[in-house]
Amino acid sequence: HNIVLVMSWCTIESDPGVFNELVEKLNVKNVQFEEVYSIDELTSNTFLNNNVVNKEEMNLTDEMNDYLLKDKEAYGLIFLFKYKSETDNRTTIPFNPSLSNSNESRLYFAKQVVRDACATQAILSVLLNASIELGSTLNEFKSFTNDFDYEMKGLAIGNSDEIRTAHNYFSRPEPFILEDDPNDKRHKKTKDAYHFIAYIPFNGKIYELDGLKQGPIQVGEYSSNQNWLSNVYPTIQTRIQSYSEQKIILIYY
Repeated sequence: HNIVLVMSWCTIESDPGVFNELVEKLNVKNVQFEEVYSIDELTSNTFLNNNVVNKEEMNLTDEMNDYLLKDKEAYGLIFLFKYKSETDNRTTIPFNPSLSNSNESRLYFAKQVVRDACATQAILSVLLNASIELGSTLNEFKSFTNDFDYEMKGLAIGNSDEIRTAHNYFSRPEPFILEDDPNDKRHKKTKDAYHFIAYIPFNGKIYELDGLKQGPIQVGEYSSNQNWLSNVYPTIQTRIQSYSEQKIILIYY
């Protein structure tokens, strides 16, 4: 048997402010995280439009003014919920090794092999599939791992010193425990376990990226003139009805 060493990871707060600082530590620029308090907002065509008024009276710098004037682009949603074991018969998309490293049509998906890394893994699921300036750390990581299969990508995340260090900077004491893992010595100490999954638009399709699944799951489609958030609304609505506690975080700029 092969022995794979994965360094220790901590759980982190499910807070947009923490996520903003985390991606800054990974050298990603021009990305913001914000909690969505009403999913009805997602169906509004003006949800990401700029409604700032009286900008002339606010004495803004040029950089701030450019940001405020620009309508925002949504890169993904992160859905946080209280974990429970469940059966999911939806079809997952298998890894396709025939796509080359330079082929932009390959969706980046990694299986979660590190118990406490689900928050950062969900963030990476969005960032590594978005058309943004990733910065040197994630650019090098994506280039190095893009041809890896789902399992190897997950192991690469778990063994990345840079990603793990940035993640552990925001550590909190509670571990993430799967409900169906009674042999874990920490199981009795943990009342609730929470899990993070990502929803992203990619080449005209909307995907659910859950590192505990065998692969990506397509949940919808969108056209170039559509707000993809409106098309993911039914899936999010179903999720909310299925879980007693949840949080939705938007990643945009």
